[in-house]
Amino acid sequence: MKKILLEEISVSEFREIFKEVILKEVSSLFNVNNGQLEELLNRKSTAELLDVSLVTLNLWTKHGKVPAYRIGNRLYYKRTEILEGLKRIVSDRSKTY
Repeated sequence: MKKILLEEISVSEFREIFKEVILKEVSSLFNVNNGQLEELLNRKSTAELLDVSLVTLNLWTKHGKVPAYRIGNRLYYKRTEILEGLKRIVSDRSKTY
C-alpha cells in the first residue's frame, strides 16, 4: 500500500484532490457517461422490474445471473445489466425445455 505524506497543503487543496480521486473511482465503478450516473436499483425495485420475488432475485444474484453491487450493507443493481441478465435468464429457461 502506498503511503502519502502531506506537507504544506491547505484544507481546500486537500478537498479538491480528494474530490477528484473519489469522482474518478465512482466513475469507473458505475460507468458515468456524459456526466450522468447509471441508474441503480435497490432489491425491491429490481424484483418488481423482473416480476420475481426477492428470494428468486437473491438466488439469481448468488448464481451470477444478475450482477449486484454492495454499497455499505445494501445491494444495488444497474438497470442496464438487469435487462442484459434478463436476456440470459430467458435463454437459459428455453434451453431446459
